Amino acid sequence: MIINCSIINENFEFVEEANILIRGNLIHEVSDGFVSGAFKFENYLIMPALINAHTHIGDSLFKGGVDGLNTDEACGARGMKWELYRNAKQENLIKAMQNTAKYMLTSGISCFADFREFGISGINDLKEASTLCKTPSPLIS
Repeated sequence: MIINCSIINENFEFVEEANILIRGNLIHEVSDGFVSGAFKFENYLIMPALINAHTHIGDSLFKGGVDGLNTDEACGARGMKWELYRNAKQENLIKAMQNTAKYMLTSGISCFADFREFGISGINDLKEASTLCKTPSPLIS
């Protein structure tokens, strides 16, 4: 049980003093109210995981690579982004996507919707990176 914590509940309301009962790996009950004599988790915020609804995870290989360029210079048909992709090694691209997916998971983002470049081969790259980044779920038991 996690006692005396702050939560964002299912209605996205902030509850300053809440308690969470966990059975197995699932939340069984959430209640509010201070419990005296229990450890205070007052500096902790528990909330539903976030969703990043628009990523271009392959671009993580080139972080900062198009800084200062306008959209046409960076992303257009002759943009720097495509030049960077053409010169990228496949294994470096997969590793960057894997690292970014892991970073999102450890930052509270449970899932993301990616806009993959390069059609089916881009989707296959994302599948490979996602398979490689499987990590144990940080559930409390």
